[in-house]
Amino acid sequence: MTSGLPAEQLLYNAVFLGSANLIGCFGCYFLEYATRQNFLAQGLLQDLAEKDYLTGLLNRRAFSERAGRSWRQAVREAQPIAVAMADVDYFKRYNDHYGHAAGDEALRAVGQVVGRHARRPLDSTARYGGEEFVGLWFGLDEADILAILEEMRAEIEALGLAHAHSDVAPVVTISVGLAWLVPEPHQSLEDCLRLADVALYLAKEQGRNRVVSKRSGSRAP
Repeated sequence: MTSGLPAEQLLYNAVFLGSANLIGCFGCYFLEYATRQNFLAQGLLQDLAEKDYLTGLLNRRAFSERAGRSWRQAVREAQPIAVAMADVDYFKRYNDHYGHAAGDEALRAVGQVVGRHARRPLDSTARYGGEEFVGLWFGLDEADILAILEEMRAEIEALGLAHAHSDVAPVVTISVGLAWLVPEPHQSLEDCLRLADVALYLAKEQGRNRVVSKRSGSRAP
Protein backbone atom coordinates (compact mmCIF):
# COMPACT_ATOMS: atom_id res chain seq x y z
CA MET A 1 0.00 0.00 0.00
CA THR A 2 1.94 2.98 -1.26
CA SER A 3 -0.37 5.52 0.44
CA GLY A 4 0.07 3.95 3.82
CA LEU A 5 -3.73 3.60 4.25
CA PRO A 6 -5.68 0.36 4.43
CA ALA A 7 -7.67 -0.66 1.39
CA GLU A 8 -10.99 -0.04 3.19
CA GLN A 9 -9.99 3.54 3.98
CA LEU A 10 -8.90 4.17 0.41
CA LEU A 11 -12.22 2.80 -0.88
CA TYR A 12 -14.17 4.98 1.58
CA ASN A 13 -12.23 8.08 0.51
CA ALA A 14 -12.79 7.31 -3.16
CA VAL A 15 -16.54 6.82 -2.64
CA PHE A 16 -16.75 9.99 -0.56
CA LEU A 17 -14.90 12.08 -3.15
CA GLY A 18 -16.94 10.60 -5.99
CA SER A 19 -20.18 11.28 -4.17
CA ALA A 20 -19.11 14.82 -3.34
CA ASN A 21 -18.25 15.48 -6.98
CA LEU A 22 -21.54 13.99 -8.11
CA ILE A 23 -23.51 16.10 -5.63
CA GLY A 24 -21.53 19.15 -6.74
CA CYS A 25 -22.35 18.51 -10.38
CA PHE A 26 -26.04 18.12 -9.62
CA GLY A 27 -25.94 21.20 -7.42
CA CYS A 28 -24.33 23.29 -10.18
CA TYR A 29 -26.84 22.01 -12.72
CA PHE A 30 -29.86 22.82 -10.57
CA LEU A 31 -28.42 26.22 -9.64
CA GLU A 32 -27.84 27.02 -13.30
CA TYR A 33 -31.31 25.73 -14.16
CA ALA A 34 -32.91 27.85 -11.42
CA THR A 35 -30.95 30.91 -12.58
CA ARG A 36 -32.02 30.34 -16.17
CA GLN A 37 -35.67 29.88 -15.16
CA ASN A 38 -35.54 33.03 -13.04
CA PHE A 39 -34.06 34.97 -15.97
CA LEU A 40 -36.80 33.73 -18.28
CA ALA A 41 -39.48 34.54 -15.71
CA GLN A 42 -38.10 38.06 -15.25
CA GLY A 43 -38.07 38.54 -19.02
CA LEU A 44 -41.65 37.30 -19.28
CA LEU A 45 -42.78 39.65 -16.51
CA GLN A 46 -41.03 42.57 -18.18
CA ASP A 47 -42.60 41.62 -21.50
CA LEU A 48 -46.05 41.47 -19.90
CA ALA A 49 -45.47 44.85 -18.25
CA GLU A 50 -44.40 46.51 -21.52
CA LYS A 51 -46.66 44.90 -24.13
CA ASP A 52 -50.27 45.52 -24.99
CA TYR A 53 -52.12 42.26 -24.30
CA LEU A 54 -54.17 42.42 -27.50
CA THR A 55 -51.77 43.51 -30.23
CA GLY A 56 -48.36 42.58 -28.82
CA LEU A 57 -47.13 46.11 -29.48
CA LEU A 58 -45.71 48.28 -26.72
CA ASN A 59 -48.22 49.78 -24.34
CA ARG A 60 -48.45 53.53 -23.82
CA ARG A 61 -46.14 53.67 -20.80
CA ALA A 62 -43.40 51.56 -22.40
CA PHE A 63 -43.65 53.58 -25.61
CA SER A 64 -43.18 56.82 -23.69
CA GLU A 65 -40.01 55.46 -22.08
CA ARG A 66 -38.45 54.12 -25.29
CA ALA A 67 -39.53 57.04 -27.43
CA GLY A 68 -38.13 59.39 -24.80
CA ARG A 69 -34.70 57.78 -25.12
CA SER A 70 -34.82 58.02 -28.91
CA TRP A 71 -35.91 61.66 -28.65
CA ARG A 72 -33.00 62.58 -26.36
CA GLN A 73 -30.55 60.87 -28.72
CA ALA A 74 -32.04 62.77 -31.67
CA VAL A 75 -31.55 66.06 -29.80
CA ARG A 76 -27.92 65.19 -29.04
CA GLU A 77 -27.13 64.11 -32.61
CA ALA A 78 -29.40 66.61 -34.44
CA GLN A 79 -31.23 63.74 -36.14
CA PRO A 80 -34.82 63.95 -37.43
CA ILE A 81 -37.66 62.32 -35.58
CA ALA A 82 -40.98 61.25 -37.06
CA VAL A 83 -43.97 60.60 -34.81
CA ALA A 84 -47.21 59.24 -36.26
CA MET A 85 -50.62 58.89 -34.67
CA ALA A 86 -53.07 56.53 -36.37
CA ASP A 87 -56.76 55.84 -35.80
CA VAL A 88 -58.93 53.04 -37.16
CA ASP A 89 -61.67 54.80 -39.12
CA TYR A 90 -65.20 54.57 -37.67
CA PHE A 91 -64.15 51.88 -35.22
CA LYS A 92 -67.09 52.42 -32.85
CA ARG A 93 -69.43 51.62 -35.71
CA TYR A 94 -67.37 48.50 -36.43
CA ASN A 95 -67.68 47.33 -32.82
CA ASP A 96 -71.38 48.10 -32.69
CA HIS A 97 -72.08 46.15 -35.89
CA TYR A 98 -69.67 43.19 -35.67
CA GLY A 99 -69.22 42.89 -31.89
CA HIS A 100 -66.27 43.39 -29.57
CA ALA A 101 -64.67 40.03 -30.34
CA ALA A 102 -64.48 40.95 -34.04
CA GLY A 103 -63.27 44.40 -33.01
CA ASP A 104 -60.42 42.84 -31.04
CA GLU A 105 -59.44 40.70 -34.02
CA ALA A 106 -59.44 43.76 -36.26
CA LEU A 107 -57.21 45.67 -33.84
CA ARG A 108 -54.88 42.69 -33.62
CA ALA A 109 -54.58 42.52 -37.41
CA VAL A 110 -54.00 46.27 -37.69
CA GLY A 111 -51.41 46.11 -34.90
CA GLN A 112 -49.46 43.41 -36.71
CA VAL A 113 -49.19 45.59 -39.81
CA VAL A 114 -48.20 48.64 -37.77
CA GLY A 115 -45.51 46.68 -35.92
CA ARG A 116 -43.94 45.37 -39.14
CA HIS A 117 -43.12 48.93 -40.20
CA ALA A 118 -40.87 49.76 -37.24
CA ARG A 119 -38.12 47.17 -36.93
CA ARG A 120 -34.99 49.24 -36.26
CA PRO A 121 -33.60 49.51 -32.69
CA LEU A 122 -34.53 53.18 -32.18
CA ASP A 123 -37.96 52.91 -33.80
CA SER A 124 -41.01 51.91 -31.76
CA THR A 125 -44.73 51.39 -32.19
CA ALA A 126 -47.49 51.05 -29.62
CA ARG A 127 -51.18 50.77 -29.08
CA TYR A 128 -51.84 54.16 -27.58
CA GLY A 129 -55.34 53.38 -26.39
CA GLY A 130 -58.56 51.97 -27.84
CA GLU A 131 -58.29 52.02 -31.63
CA GLU A 132 -55.38 54.49 -31.64
CA PHE A 133 -51.79 53.57 -32.50
CA VAL A 134 -48.57 55.57 -32.28
CA GLY A 135 -45.11 55.16 -33.77
CA LEU A 136 -41.73 56.85 -33.67
CA TRP A 137 -39.04 56.57 -36.35
CA PHE A 138 -35.49 57.81 -35.88
CA GLY A 139 -33.28 59.49 -38.46
CA LEU A 140 -35.52 59.26 -41.54
CA ASP A 141 -36.14 61.92 -44.16
CA GLU A 142 -39.72 63.14 -44.34
CA ALA A 143 -40.21 61.59 -47.78
CA ASP A 144 -39.00 58.20 -46.52
CA ILE A 145 -41.33 58.10 -43.52
CA LEU A 146 -44.26 59.28 -45.64
CA ALA A 147 -43.60 56.36 -47.98
CA ILE A 148 -43.51 53.94 -45.01
CA LEU A 149 -46.76 55.27 -43.58
CA GLU A 150 -48.50 55.20 -46.94
CA GLU A 151 -47.41 51.59 -47.40
CA MET A 152 -48.72 50.79 -43.92
CA ARG A 153 -52.06 52.46 -44.66
CA ALA A 154 -52.38 50.57 -47.96
CA GLU A 155 -51.53 47.22 -46.34
CA ILE A 156 -54.22 47.70 -43.71
CA GLU A 157 -56.79 48.51 -46.38
CA ALA A 158 -55.59 45.45 -48.31
CA LEU A 159 -56.38 43.20 -45.33
CA GLY A 160 -59.92 43.36 -46.65
CA LEU A 161 -61.64 43.35 -43.25
CA ALA A 162 -65.25 44.11 -44.13
CA HIS A 163 -66.62 47.32 -42.59
CA ALA A 164 -70.23 47.75 -43.65
CA HIS A 165 -70.74 50.99 -41.73
CA SER A 166 -67.68 52.96 -42.81
CA ASP A 167 -68.22 56.13 -44.81
CA VAL A 168 -64.74 55.77 -46.33
CA ALA A 169 -64.46 52.27 -47.76
CA PRO A 170 -66.17 48.89 -47.52
CA VAL A 171 -63.20 47.62 -45.49
CA VAL A 172 -61.28 48.66 -42.36
CA THR A 173 -58.99 51.65 -42.98
CA ILE A 174 -56.83 53.99 -40.90
CA SER A 175 -56.12 57.69 -40.83
CA VAL A 176 -52.57 58.77 -40.00
CA GLY A 177 -51.15 62.06 -38.77
CA LEU A 178 -47.39 62.60 -39.03
CA ALA A 179 -45.20 65.10 -37.20
CA TRP A 180 -41.68 65.34 -38.62
CA LEU A 181 -38.94 67.56 -37.22
CA VAL A 182 -35.33 67.81 -36.15
CA PRO A 183 -35.88 68.34 -32.41
CA GLU A 184 -34.27 71.22 -30.56
CA PRO A 185 -33.44 71.30 -26.84
CA HIS A 186 -36.44 73.49 -25.98
CA GLN A 187 -38.85 71.02 -27.61
CA SER A 188 -40.22 67.83 -26.08
CA LEU A 189 -41.64 64.53 -27.21
CA GLU A 190 -45.02 65.70 -25.90
CA ASP A 191 -44.85 68.67 -28.30
CA CYS A 192 -44.28 66.26 -31.17
CA LEU A 193 -47.14 64.00 -30.09
CA ARG A 194 -49.49 66.98 -29.97
CA LEU A 195 -48.38 67.98 -33.46
CA ALA A 196 -49.01 64.43 -34.73
CA ASP A 197 -52.45 64.55 -33.12
CA VAL A 198 -53.22 67.78 -34.99
CA ALA A 199 -52.12 66.10 -38.23
CA LEU A 200 -54.37 63.14 -37.44
CA TYR A 201 -57.30 65.51 -36.94
CA LEU A 202 -56.55 67.03 -40.35
CA ALA A 203 -56.43 63.57 -41.94
CA LYS A 204 -59.92 62.86 -40.59
CA GLU A 205 -61.17 66.28 -41.62
CA GLN A 206 -59.90 65.72 -45.16
CA GLY A 207 -61.79 62.46 -45.59
CA ARG A 208 -59.91 59.76 -43.59
CA ASN A 209 -58.01 56.76 -44.98
CA ARG A 210 -55.00 58.97 -45.70
CA VAL A 211 -51.67 60.19 -44.32
CA VAL A 212 -51.29 63.88 -43.49
CA SER A 213 -47.98 65.42 -42.44
CA LYS A 214 -47.50 68.55 -40.35
CA ARG A 215 -44.31 70.35 -39.39
CA SER A 216 -43.76 72.48 -36.35
CA GLY A 217 -44.83 76.06 -37.03
CA SER A 218 -46.75 75.23 -40.20
CA ARG A 219 -50.31 76.45 -40.58
CA ALA A 220 -53.17 74.06 -40.99
CA PRO A 221 -54.43 73.96 -44.59
